[in-house]
Amino acid sequence: MFLRHIWKDERLAFDPNEVNGTEMFLLDSDTVNKHLWIPDTFIANQRETKSHEFAGPSQFTRIHYNGTVVRSVQMTTTISCVLYLRWFPFDQNICSMDFESYGYTMKDVLLKWDVDEKNEPKIFLSKQATQSVRHTITAFRGRDHDVGLFSGRFSQAAFSVYFKRLSFRYLLDVYFPATAIPVVAFISLCVGPLHFRVLMSTICMAMMVVYAAILMLLTPKVDYKTALDFYVFNSSVTVFNVVLVNFLMYHLLKPKANAIRMHQMNGSRDEGKGILVEEDGGEDPTPVSSTAPRFPNKAYELLYKFCEKSYLTMPLFFIIFNLIYWPVVLIASSGTPEDFVTVESRNWY
Repeated sequence: MFLRHIWKDERLAFDPNEVNGTEMFLLDSDTVNKHLWIPDTFIANQRETKSHEFAGPSQFTRIHYNGTVVRSVQMTTTISCVLYLRWFPFDQNICSMDFESYGYTMKDVLLKWDVDEKNEPKIFLSKQATQSVRHTITAFRGRDHDVGLFSGRFSQAAFSVYFKRLSFRYLLDVYFPATAIPVVAFISLCVGPLHFRVLMSTICMAMMVVYAAILMLLTPKVDYKTALDFYVFNSSVTVFNVVLVNFLMYHLLKPKANAIRMHQMNGSRDEGKGILVEEDGGEDPTPVSSTAPRFPNKAYELLYKFCEKSYLTMPLFFIIFNLIYWPVVLIASSGTPEDFVTVESRNWY
């Protein structure tokens, strides 16, 4: 970034007629450091800041005839910000750079943003600066205030940006697998024999556990649940319920499966609609049992009916969850604070 200070020092004023009509002088860094007072501005929430150099220091200082001094420094800084990730990966956050004098209190130095004709701070961003691989800046704010510290009250000029996370990659890399695994588990409720359903749903559960474990290593570590955590948790519970239903169906129908094996050992064959037993002297097999299994009490029968309809109810609940989840997340994570200026309303260079 380019940080520019503008202040007026009447001791530096001069008459242009006395210097061949020159209205401005450009000073080198050595002259500035030796003979000129410059503000000791620093970024209060910085972690690391470094200036740039190519053929020399990337900075300039200009003195105008009326005593106005313009100093510009190119620097790169890393700052710390507290982020609210409740709606991650659709979160929007505010990050500020707090410029402050290191040694001069408000009695000596006041930091204020220069404003334009609309009384908006003269903060300029290039189009490239508003876009990154993971985030995009949607609004900004410049604010002047003071802070009270142990050594006194200091003037502070804060530059805040309101940015949102680019979530398209999360839709492909995170949400799609978290949706596809439950869908495959739903297919296991109505395809193949019972032992195949149990195996298929168990594999889906193992995939979901491994997927959730890897996801925990790659997502931000916070002490509260994010929107992504809630979605993955729901998908895990859904797949676990599918495994449980298939397991119960397998054990509820196990007596009937044992009866089928006994008939098969006696020479019968199962065509999918019941147990087929050949009549004495007949050529065509005749079904002898195609009714629902009988259970010792009413509780087993109700459990069987519940599991039997799960191929409809469980996908329906998953669809309802998604119909509620996505509008809530997208609406809650949208909008711009009222005291911010949107990027679209400014002419950037």
